[in-house]
Amino acid sequence: MDRVPYGIITCLLGDRELSVTDLSEKHVTVRMMEIEETVCAVSFCCFFWGEGYVDYGPFAVTSQQRDGLEVTFEIMDPEYVSMSRRVLSQYNHYVLQKLSSETNAFSHDLVGYPSELDEDFALSYVAWRNEPGRRAKRERLWKMLTEASPVAEGSTPSECGKDEPGLSLGLDLENPRLWGAFAEGGVAAVLAQEKLPGAPHITRVYIGNAWCHHLFPLLTEWEEILRRGMAEKVKLTAVLSYLQESLVEREEEKLCRLFELCERLHCTLRIELNDWGQLQLSKNHPEWSRCFTYSLGRLLGKRHKDPRYAYKDGWEKGYVALERGENALNDDNFLEWLKDHGVSACELESCGYESSVPKLEAAVHLPYYQTNTSQFCPLYALCTTGDRGAQKPVEQCEQYCMRFVQMYPSHLNLVGRYNSLFALDSSLEERGFPVNRMENGITLFVWNDW
Repeated sequence: MDRVPYGIITCLLGDRELSVTDLSEKHVTVRMMEIEETVCAVSFCCFFWGEGYVDYGPFAVTSQQRDGLEVTFEIMDPEYVSMSRRVLSQYNHYVLQKLSSETNAFSHDLVGYPSELDEDFALSYVAWRNEPGRRAKRERLWKMLTEASPVAEGSTPSECGKDEPGLSLGLDLENPRLWGAFAEGGVAAVLAQEKLPGAPHITRVYIGNAWCHHLFPLLTEWEEILRRGMAEKVKLTAVLSYLQESLVEREEEKLCRLFELCERLHCTLRIELNDWGQLQLSKNHPEWSRCFTYSLGRLLGKRHKDPRYAYKDGWEKGYVALERGENALNDDNFLEWLKDHGVSACELESCGYESSVPKLEAAVHLPYYQTNTSQFCPLYALCTTGDRGAQKPVEQCEQYCMRFVQMYPSHLNLVGRYNSLFALDSSLEERGFPVNRMENGITLFVWNDW
């Protein structure tokens, strides 16, 4: 078989991984940059649906022949013959299923994906959120958060800046409807508008959208928001999105004006950075540190968080294998580099499994987590052309996202909002939330279910 997919089989030679370009029962062809005098043995790592990765070998090489950058090894071991037959059979089955099956039927045949549920769509986003099971889970989760909050209903919020023991609550106000309600009437207005019961003490409010740069308040709105935050003694975080190269100057001017406003009002503001270019801008303006502190944003703290892993590797080898949940934030050298560049906190997402907590001040956003973000908005393309694939840069956004949501089959717990896909973490209760996260040192939980 020519051009074997890298994800199915790879050849191991010592500590090197070699791409397999051709596979048969007696030969294997790999791509090698370095010229080896003699290769005595090779090993393989193969992926099988429902089983995960399996190691084979080492197998003795009986002969080898080089053609440019490719080398063909002859292997006569019976175990190699069995392995190659299994790999070829699986891949041929996959190709035939892909070509002959409709929609996701091939995924059902290969990995047990419940394709029969893919025709079950909610009539609207509101109906989807209010389905009995989903609504009950949301209400229980909010109740757990408010009951664990240190300030009970009717109590007076503490002085701004003082850390409260136990659990702290934040609100992720990611669109104009939400931050407009906050600017006009404060936290109470947001809770009333979204029909969230109780009067928990909200310690931090996030303003802006991490996924779309069009969703950021105007400077006049920021003055109202900052004054409201000072009046209610609530800490504020300005959420930046990715930074397009053509918008660097505009981003720098926006942050300069925001800094000047903070200086005039004598207030501080945390900035959630979601592009490395924004970190460079902060280095170019050391004076910003008089009013700004910095947090590593959700677009930069990358980790495995695709719910389809469970179908690919099986439940035990899917999420359970990821329970370490480590990424660059667990590397001490990287943390030191961040601190040297003024980053003192980070933003995490609750995404279906336990992630290792970094040695930084950390907040967990829940119960939704982002799985995909498009630089050019598919929702805008769908609303303007009827084709979500016809994406292009948008200069003047009509904010269709305030009226429309892309729906997916209900069983996926997935919705398309703004320019992104968001999955609902429905496993929080089963994983002992919020006690399990508080025991790991996280005390700020940010609500983003709107």
